[in-house]
Amino acid sequence: MRKLLALPFGLTFVVLLLVSLWVFSVKSFALDPQFYTSTLATEGAFTAFNNDPLQYYDWSQSFRALNALPVSMQRDVVKTIVPPGWLEQTTGSIIQQMLDWLNSNQSFPPNLTVDFRPIKDRLQGPPAQQVAGDITTQIPACAVGQSPNLSFDRLPECLPEGVDRTLVSDQIESALSSAAANMPDTIDLGTDLTGSDDQRALTSARSMMRLLGFIILALPLLALVVWLVGALIDGRDFREMLRWAGGWLLAATLISLLLGGLLLLARDSLLASAQLVPASSAPAVAGTARDLGAVVLQRFALGAMIPAGILFLFALLLIVLGRPAR
Repeated sequence: MRKLLALPFGLTFVVLLLVSLWVFSVKSFALDPQFYTSTLATEGAFTAFNNDPLQYYDWSQSFRALNALPVSMQRDVVKTIVPPGWLEQTTGSIIQQMLDWLNSNQSFPPNLTVDFRPIKDRLQGPPAQQVAGDITTQIPACAVGQSPNLSFDRLPECLPEGVDRTLVSDQIESALSSAAANMPDTIDLGTDLTGSDDQRALTSARSMMRLLGFIILALPLLALVVWLVGALIDGRDFREMLRWAGGWLLAATLISLLLGGLLLLARDSLLASAQLVPASSAPAVAGTARDLGAVVLQRFALGAMIPAGILFLFALLLIVLGRPAR
């Protein structure tokens, strides 16, 4: 009769402990912007961006002067005008803005501001001189009989003999400065999150965020109370109580370890069909998001498996200590 009465306590304890372990895992890293920026740095995302920034963002939308340049020159220009560390700082800022929105009552969509002012400053300073000089150097001399179309709105395919390249460089520098003046100081990436699926996902994430603080405190305490009460009901003596407590703790930790292992095995297939960024994002951005998602799922699984493993050893100890005396 005791075992039947204690059974609901054991099952309830297993559920409460499982939820506690996985919530603890989320809480340990998911709300820390530094985790995401350091992960992106480790995965080489920032290096890849610095090597080829055109793969990650259509700069011609904000910097229309690039449209007049060949792709190779566009890449060199962007690499020069983007300040060192700007992407890391911007990424951390966007993540922090998203977390702030999740913790607020602001309406959808979130305001995710990207600051282009450091780039505008470089377009109107010495880096623009370097870009203008590099572009001018790459313009070949005209062949015999070749007559380029010299205008102020496009780059000539060649320069006739005798043309002062310094004047051309100054004109390009002036065009860059003018383009910087026409660039917006900031853009809001949140405007891309207009779909109903985006709204549902972010609204659900906001609801979970509000529950995390309560769950992380209440559930472990409730699980402990249920565990102890179940042991008191089932056990006729102290050793039997230890065996009951150890057995149910062993069951809960084994399930947690199994779920964590399954998540690690299935993470690639889960991410293959998931849309982690807006559909309008560049393929390179989607690839980076999948790489980050893989690390997040791995951290999520390990964050639950490691404490589960420690509790597993503790459960074995309780079972050993609860063996009947000979």
